[in-house]
Amino acid sequence: MRQKTLRCLPWILLTLLVVCLVGVQAKADSVNYNLSANFSNGQQLTGQVVWDSTLNLATAYSFNLSNTTGTASCSSVWGLCSIVLNSFDGSKPVLLAGLLSPGESVLYITSGLWSTFSTTQINWSRVAVSVPEESALIELLCVMLTLLFVGRRATIFGLR
Repeated sequence: MRQKTLRCLPWILLTLLVVCLVGVQAKADSVNYNLSANFSNGQQLTGQVVWDSTLNLATAYSFNLSNTTGTASCSSVWGLCSIVLNSFDGSKPVLLAGLLSPGESVLYITSGLWSTFSTTQINWSRVAVSVPEESALIELLCVMLTLLFVGRRATIFGLR
C-alpha cells in the first residue's frame, strides 16, 4: 500500500502545484465603462456597460434614455448583452437596438412604427477594472500541502 502511495505522490503533487499556481494568478476580467450617446432626434442615452476582456463581449448594461421612463438593462455571463434589444416606456414605447463594442458601437432607437433614429455620437469612458479576489482558502490549502509535502519528503529520504 505504501509503494502505491509513493508512486502516485509525484502526480498528485504536480497536480496540486498546477492548481496552486493557476489559482493565484489575478487578471482583469471585466472593465466598466460609462456610455453616452446622442441620437439624431435629440434624445440622449446614458448608462454603464460591463465589458468582459476575456470573452471580448458585453456581459451587462444599464441605460436611461431622455424623455422616457424606466431603464433598459441586461446581464449575461455569456456576453449576450453585446447585442442590444430592449425598450423604454414613455408617451410612445421606444425600442433600443444595436451592437455594443468599445469604440465601434451602433445603436438605433425606434419610436412609433416608422420613426427610426441612429446615433450621431457614442462616447465610451473607462470607469474601473474589476480584478477577481483570490481565495484565501486556496492559498492556505497550497501552503498546507507544501508543508505536508516537505514533511513527507524528509521522511522518505530518511532526514528524520
